[in-house]
Amino acid sequence: FAVANLAALVVFFAFVGAIVYFSAYFQQAQHHDAISAGLDVSAVGVAIALAASQSGRLVARLGPWLPMLAGLAVAGGGTLGLLRLGLHTSIGAIWWNFAIVGAGIGMSLTPMTAAAMSAVGAGQAGMVSALHNALRQVGQVFGVAVLGALVYAKLPASASAGPPLPRPQAELFIDGLHNAIWLAGLLLLSTAAAGAAVLARRLSSGELTGR
Repeated sequence: FAVANLAALVVFFAFVGAIVYFSAYFQQAQHHDAISAGLDVSAVGVAIALAASQSGRLVARLGPWLPMLAGLAVAGGGTLGLLRLGLHTSIGAIWWNFAIVGAGIGMSLTPMTAAAMSAVGAGQAGMVSALHNALRQVGQVFGVAVLGALVYAKLPASASAGPPLPRPQAELFIDGLHNAIWLAGLLLLSTAAAGAAVLARRLSSGELTGR
């Protein structure tokens, strides 16, 4: 229950918080228009849809733990891979990295909900569902705020208003974006590691049989 809800908090902190600033990167640092920036990050959404459509089948076969932890690890690794983003990085060189992040997120969403719900009796299902959803929303709010503070830390307040940035400020934006990527990626990987430790302990004690 605790791991599943922690995963929900971290996924929405790291993913929703970061995706806002990936879009800002294409508009402010690379001077793309809004539609182009949306298309630039569309691989994330496509990968989430494809992975989420299959994650339920994995949960049915393997239980929620392994798909959830694998999804967190994939998303974390994919997020850290986006440290390659630079001032002139083309979408052709990076789209597949966005797809990896989306695949990891999509793989983890259904299992983390299933894990949280399966940890309690039917009489508590409504309460647990509400708590799980609330933690997702809290993660989303703090992700946008905290990661945004890192992205724009070295820039004047007016830079966050949205206009394309001149090159010196664009480079500072990318430095801040890298700091945000480090935080988001390491949080995802740390949560996967913590979940794996809990799973290993419960397996060794006989509480679980792999599911």
